[in-house]
Amino acid sequence: MASDEISPEDAALVLHKWITESTKLQASLICPSTGSMACVAGVLKSAPNSTLFVIGGDERDPESPTIRFELLRPCIMRYGDDRVVKDSLVAADLFQKNFIAALTFAYSDGTVLALFEYLS
Repeated sequence: MASDEISPEDAALVLHKWITESTKLQASLICPSTGSMACVAGVLKSAPNSTLFVIGGDERDPESPTIRFELLRPCIMRYGDDRVVKDSLVAADLFQKNFIAALTFAYSDGTVLALFEYLS
């Protein structure tokens, strides 16, 4: 599978599949302008106003680790295999050992949100 830019509609189909199947994901949020990175392993959930979140615990527990994002924000979306992390050999190796697919959201300010689907 190649790593290709996909439409918001196709991304929504992938996200819907992950939500309905309670697929275990790792969400990584990278913000180069602040040098920040956060990762959460959990399942994808939806909220009002096209808001999604990956939660690493009980969604009723406000202390559960969470990464939240809005699907309607303008960005470039890519879906594919380890080629989504081709710029880093370490990341590509990690991907091949742990994940089967990734969906990335690249925003104009350089922020990147990556959702990685774990191997079964």
